[in-house]
Amino acid sequence: MVKELNRFVGEYGMHFSVLPGGRVGVSLGISPRYIYRYGDNDGVVQVAYIVKTANDFSFEMTKDLNICWG
Repeated sequence: MVKELNRFVGEYGMHFSVLPGGRVGVSLGISPRYIYRYGDNDGVVQVAYIVKTANDFSFEMTKDLNICWG
């Protein structure tokens, strides 16, 4: 099941793996970037966000993923 799930989420930089004891781990290969501009005449600003700890961000599994994992 993990192999099939990875087929769907791989393009988003996410990878599920089976850990010792049967637990499931997830790794995210993402580099968040914030892109903004204040007005029509302003240039576009891109700022990279460096993830420093596991608590810097969170994600919520969709209803479909919750059903898959039981």
